[in-house]
Amino acid sequence: MATRLVRAKRRIQAAGIPFVVPDLDSLPDRLDAVLEAVYGALAVQWSTTGSEERELPWEAARLAEILVELVPAEPEARGLAALVELDCARRPARRGAGGRFVPLAEQDTMLWDATLIERAREHLRVAHGLGRLGRFQLEAAIQAVHCARLESGRTDWPALLGLHDALQQVAPSLGGAVAHAAVMAEVSGPAAALDRLNQLDRESGVAAARFQPALVLRAHLLERLDRCAEAGPVYDQAVALTHDPAERAHLERRRGGLGRWCAPSPGP
Repeated sequence: MATRLVRAKRRIQAAGIPFVVPDLDSLPDRLDAVLEAVYGALAVQWSTTGSEERELPWEAARLAEILVELVPAEPEARGLAALVELDCARRPARRGAGGRFVPLAEQDTMLWDATLIERAREHLRVAHGLGRLGRFQLEAAIQAVHCARLESGRTDWPALLGLHDALQQVAPSLGGAVAHAAVMAEVSGPAAALDRLNQLDRESGVAAARFQPALVLRAHLLERLDRCAEAGPVYDQAVALTHDPAERAHLERRRGGLGRWCAPSPGP
């Protein structure tokens, strides 16, 4: 990164590019890049080994709210603000005692921030009224459905499946396809979801085969289908690709638990 910055500075100097602060009239042309940069700050949260990384989602929330103030009629700015705030709302429940990783389905919803969730919902309501759907609104809507468990105590899986279908139409990605398969498992069963993962492998080749979330989901689906002997090596692959210590420990516990169900049958 340092080398790239040096090269960029040299190119700027050689081309004589002046440094100017853009005015608001130039913001629409730059908005997509700005939204992606704020989204990137949110994504860094999964590197949770340092205090700086842990603070980035809150900085992303602040920047997203500033964007909403600057372009209040831009639905994707509203969608991004909602997405970041829903993410921040659940952060206190993601770690248990001793920093133990807690999956979404097992999180204590009483630890979620109801005020942030309601603020995010208001952004989505305004964005919906603006009549132009986009990726960040769909991603935020997916998180809002998960957060509705705070009041209902249940997850509306069919609604999530519809939102994931729409997201893959608007902004297809490998990560989105894996998340879609995970929701499919709750609606159509683990066998259908595993078929979808196999299809992704055929379509993406090495990319899916080395994609950590896809491996985690595959191991989980195989476990649900009582194919534990197959699940074990897949868990091993997923662990090898997991950098966060808490998440790695979680997967290792899941891998170790397979032994209770996959012990070899006694001989005659």
